[in-house]
Amino acid sequence: MIVEPRVFRDFRTLIAPSGPGDFFDDSKSSTPYANFLAAQHPHLSPGQVSHLQGRRRPDILRRAGSASEWYEIKPASVSGARDATLKLINILNDYTSAGLPYVPGRRYTRDPRDPTHPDDRPER
Repeated sequence: MIVEPRVFRDFRTLIAPSGPGDFFDDSKSSTPYANFLAAQHPHLSPGQVSHLQGRRRPDILRRAGSASEWYEIKPASVSGARDATLKLINILNDYTSAGLPYVPGRRYTRDPRDPTHPDDRPER
């Protein structure tokens, strides 16, 4: 099951308001990500934006001054944890190198009543 659209809706509800400082990776294309980075971070050169566009990108970015953060959505599984860790390392390195203010997000937690949440799935 693809849960990103549900998580995006939940994020928009719980961490409102959502606006131009929020990016949701809901496209297969990396162009919306590059457009967001260029608009939100005019200090980035076109080369830096292009480089970041070709790298791993988070599922959610929220630009909010010193509280700027990013989120990655992965299943609660061993492979999900492994994939999230690899992406975490890559994104942290990329954002640090580019001077971007984002840190891994901690303010948003999915609603455990959501049927896609691992703590609320029926036993098998």
